[in-house]
Amino acid sequence: MLGALMVYDISIKPPVEVWSFILLGATTLPMHAKTCYLYGQVPTGAESTAATMLKKDRMYSVFLNGRPDDPSDSTRGYKGKFCLIATANGGQQVIPIKRDMQAWIDEICPANTPAQKGQ
Repeated sequence: MLGALMVYDISIKPPVEVWSFILLGATTLPMHAKTCYLYGQVPTGAESTAATMLKKDRMYSVFLNGRPDDPSDSTRGYKGKFCLIATANGGQQVIPIKRDMQAWIDEICPANTPAQKGQ
């Protein structure tokens, strides 16, 4: 169950929070691998900061403060990273950064992704 969500711009040091929300009291939201919370949309019953416009060629970190439904699982949060890049046709695309990628360690968006090449 999700209790809070925080998004940081980690392309700059120190990192800057660009959006967050926290659910008040005992309120929680379902948290599954396929659940999508849209950036800037505040769930009912949550308190939030204003969402800053995401910038291209920046790396962002997302932290989900929550726990699984399984009481034997001691996990209390999940972290992910992504880049927002410009595509060859002038659009934008989110590129997930996986833990096994060098970009995860460097905290720099990878160059020459297929979206940038127009593929």
